[in-house]
Amino acid sequence: MREIFELLTEVACSWEHCTDIGLSAPVDSSFCLVDSTCLEANIHYPTDWVLLRDVSRTLLKAIKLIREKGGLLNRMPHGPDQLAARMNSLCQEMTLSHRRVDGIKLRKKVLRKMKILLRKIGKHAQFHRALLESRQKQADWSPRQVANILVRIDKALEQLPDVIHHAHERIIGGLKIKSEEKTLSTHDLDLHPIVRKKAGKEIEFGNGLFLAENFEGFLLDYKLYKEYPPADGEQLLESLKRQEQYNTAEKLKMVVGNRQFDTRKVSETLKEYGIEDMNCLRNPTRLKERSRDPVFQMAQKRRSGTEARIAIFKNNGGRRWRAKGYTHRNIAVSFAALTHNLRWLARWQMAEADIHQAA
Repeated sequence: MREIFELLTEVACSWEHCTDIGLSAPVDSSFCLVDSTCLEANIHYPTDWVLLRDVSRTLLKAIKLIREKGGLLNRMPHGPDQLAARMNSLCQEMTLSHRRVDGIKLRKKVLRKMKILLRKIGKHAQFHRALLESRQKQADWSPRQVANILVRIDKALEQLPDVIHHAHERIIGGLKIKSEEKTLSTHDLDLHPIVRKKAGKEIEFGNGLFLAENFEGFLLDYKLYKEYPPADGEQLLESLKRQEQYNTAEKLKMVVGNRQFDTRKVSETLKEYGIEDMNCLRNPTRLKERSRDPVFQMAQKRRSGTEARIAIFKNNGGRRWRAKGYTHRNIAVSFAALTHNLRWLARWQMAEADIHQAA
């Protein structure tokens, strides 16, 4: 999908090939507006003790499937439904503990019960996993179905020690966990807490997303980061290197971004490329002087529209993108970027056709 996006961008911005896709003139790629955002994942707020419930729910569903659908039974004094009900009641106790005077003491007490219950559920899951693996034919499932259940149990069991440790450290130990060590979701591991400092939403959970568009709204570049995203200035420099590969960086004359893109390294690199730096300045005095330039005023006024472009792009995925895992989310972003440009080109062709008819 990335190769198709780059090919379409190169063709649309080229005088030699733009007529092949029905354009009378190439797309203007001399004016580049950049911005970064967070592509939020479809998860609940990552509270430590709620993650314990998520792991237990995954394991209990797998146990119930093996027992009821697979017909494989292992000694279990309490059924999956009873254990799930017990875990839910403990979660309710944990929630209500915030309203009590001795809430801190009560939360520690409830967490210890949750840890004991979760370890018990983990042992039942291990026994049922071994039972399913040894009696696959008796379960009357295909090898692929058996493999999916085994993988589901293995992933949950692998996460079990970490979520217990993190909950213990934060609730009982009163310690902080480093961002890179935090588990934000038991179902989606490629997520990061990204500090946005917005009103009502200081931290967002997902992956960093970089977008670059031209003056008319045609996307010139994009990237979804799997690891924690670098600084905005570094994202811009990486984008310039990517755009060099499909011959749009050579045509760039102006780059416009917010204050986060105003760094010395960015300014020096843009100067080497021969690109005019129209990023909003961090220094208030320099910004006041630069604002007297009508071109800078126009560029910064147009930059506010890039926020709307990001909103349009993200809303096409339903605000919170439902794709799980970085691989699937990256494919969804690639499809969104490609379809955005195809729709843009279709509207551009329709506008040119209307002009010709009117003439």
